[in-house]
Amino acid sequence: MNKPNAPETDFWSHAAGLAPVLIASRDLPSGIAMAGGFLLAYASALTTALFLPRSMRGKLSFLTSCMVAVLVLTLYASLVRAIDAMLFEKLSTFLFLIPFLPPVYVAAATQGTEANRERAWEQALMALALAVFVAVFSVVRELVASGSLTLFGTSGGRSILPSMAHPAGALLTLAIGFAFARHIRSLISRKSR
Repeated sequence: MNKPNAPETDFWSHAAGLAPVLIASRDLPSGIAMAGGFLLAYASALTTALFLPRSMRGKLSFLTSCMVAVLVLTLYASLVRAIDAMLFEKLSTFLFLIPFLPPVYVAAATQGTEANRERAWEQALMALALAVFVAVFSVVRELVASGSLTLFGTSGGRSILPSMAHPAGALLTLAIGFAFARHIRSLISRKSR
C-alpha cells in the first residue's frame, strides 16, 4: 500500500491537480505551451521559496513565491504571444490559471530549510515529469480525437473518438490513463510476488 507522501502518490495527485492545464491541451502546440508555462511557474515558485532569506519565511514567503510565479508566467505569456498570437488567444484563459494550481501552491509553500534544499532536485524532477506528462497527454488526446498531429500538418487521419476534443474529453482521457497506469502497476506487483 502506498504511503501518503510516496513519490508516485505525489505524482498522481499533482497530475490530477493539473486538470485545467490538461483541458487546455487539445493539441501538441497547446500542450507544449502549457507544459512550458507550468514548468516555469513551478520552478520559479520553488526556487523563490527555497532561497528567500530567513526573515521572509512563512506567509510572506508563500506570497512572494506566488507573485514571482505570476510574474514569470506573465513574461512567458508575452513570449508565447510574440511567437504565435493565435495560440496565445486560444490559451490565454488557461495560461494565467497555472500559478494558482495545487502543484504550484505546494512548491510555493515549501520552506527554505536545508533538508528541503537538498531534496529540491526531486521536486525539480517531479516538475519536469509533470511537464512531459502534459505534453504526452496532449499528443494522445489529439491522436484519439483527430487521428493526426497538428504540428506535422493534417494527414487526413481517422478519428477514433472525436468527443475527446471537448473539455470533458480531457477528463475522460485522464481517467482512462489513471486506470491504465493502475492496471499496469498491479500487473507488475503480481509478477514481482
